[in-house]
Amino acid sequence: PAHDFNDYQVGQRHQLPMINIFTIDAKINNQAPTAYQGLDRFDARKQIIADLEAKNLLEKIEDHRLKVPRGDRTHAIIEPLLTDQWFVKAQPLAEPAIEAVKNGDIRFVPENWSKTYFDWLNNIEDWCISRQIWWGHRIH
Repeated sequence: PAHDFNDYQVGQRHQLPMINIFTIDAKINNQAPTAYQGLDRFDARKQIIADLEAKNLLEKIEDHRLKVPRGDRTHAIIEPLLTDQWFVKAQPLAEPAIEAVKNGDIRFVPENWSKTYFDWLNNIEDWCISRQIWWGHRIH
């Protein structure tokens, strides 16, 4: 759950511990089994597959499409990593904006845009202000 946004949400729902297995330079840390500690992430993945095959625990390997996040400048693969961040609680900021449209102080033309506005503000996420947004993407 500590390395993928969707897995993180599942982990939160099921109150799973968030175990980070990567160092800041994408090597395997001491949270993983000893045999993989210190290995580069790509080498560790290959070794894990080899170990599963050796123990006859791997049923099959299938090709599948996966959108792998890459950096804008270098196109290096980005591994999601939970880190401490600073957030602004957005809901209290959204409440007066919602009220201003509800009571008519602000009007949308055409009116149908108010639905989009309410959908967005009623489901607003906290705002990461520490130079990163969700899961490590830089603010440009």
